[in-house]
Amino acid sequence: MKKLIKQTLIVLILFLANYATNAQVYNWEKLDSFNHVGRIYTGLENGVIYGLHYGKIINAKKTILIPFLDLSLPLGDRVIDDYKVKLGTSLKLLQTKKWILSGGVSILNQSYQNPFAKMQNVGLETALQFGLYKQKWFLNLSISNDYLFATYIKHSEAYKKSYDGAISGWYQNTANNIFLGLNLGYSFKKLDITLSPGIIKTDGFKSSPTLPFYGKLGINYKI
Repeated sequence: MKKLIKQTLIVLILFLANYATNAQVYNWEKLDSFNHVGRIYTGLENGVIYGLHYGKIINAKKTILIPFLDLSLPLGDRVIDDYKVKLGTSLKLLQTKKWILSGGVSILNQSYQNPFAKMQNVGLETALQFGLYKQKWFLNLSISNDYLFATYIKHSEAYKKSYDGAISGWYQNTANNIFLGLNLGYSFKKLDITLSPGIIKTDGFKSSPTLPFYGKLGINYKI
């Protein structure tokens, strides 16, 4: 039984590394006169993904807050079975002239299904970005970390036939993914075009997933 549980958790961690997530991308110098921001994006993270994002821009006295909802999906046939939803807040932390430090935190829920099991994950993402922001363009360095607290595993009938002792249920999990990268953007009046390349590390910088890099292309629209 212990061997079976250990094997299941190892498979789980490998699958989780394939569906990680990273921070949102805004031009903080272009948000003062807007109330909402929408985003569509696509990219590569151990497979092709695409997503939709909505944020409510709140201009406080000394900062800007953006509570947001984000949905991303892998490119494929099982749209309902595989998804990731994030609910969180991004905010401007510090600004010195055109240099800005921003951060964010969000809770995440993601589902992944394969021939062996369906997995439902619950976790937390934190992020920091620091860079130079202009009216027409911006560039920053970004680091983000997602930590998955627990996973509900529902084994498939095919898996149960192979392993009679397989038990569906909640499993504690310490998988995490660290993203190190750049965010580049060019801004028009209401549009931002963004590019986000970087690398992925797992298990506290000790290892990397099979595809150790990522890249995203996005468009922000502000109203």
